[in-house]
Amino acid sequence: MSGHDFFSADGKPVHAKLGALTIPAGSRNLVLHWIVKPRTPQLSYDHAVAAYKSECARRYEALLHGEPATKR
Repeated sequence: MSGHDFFSADGKPVHAKLGALTIPAGSRNLVLHWIVKPRTPQLSYDHAVAAYKSECARRYEALLHGEPATKR
């Protein structure tokens, strides 16, 4: 997490420890401000869903044909 990141729960700062945030139970308002690091891969929900469906189809075909479902 960079020095420009800011997190708060119900208006009180929340500090990251070991790369994780601990949000108090019962918090109603969470604010997260961060900067994406340079050279971070572009993430896409649609791409992730398509990759998941493709992998499921590959494993299903392997199951139907008695082949081990090893990772490509």
